[in-house]
Amino acid sequence: ADEIQNREVGNVIIKTEKPIVVEDFNNMQELGRFVLERNDTCAGGIIVK
Repeated sequence: ADEIQNREVGNVIIKTEKPIVVEDFNNMQELGRFVLERNDTCAGGIIVK
């Protein structure tokens, strides 16, 4: 699918313009979570690999 609807769960690959530091959530929770914002929409998730 091309979209994840409200209240759905999915696996995604995020590509960034510049390097960022992340870690598997199970190894280090502080670096293993993220929030995406666009206009009035927010989504949160965790790094699993």
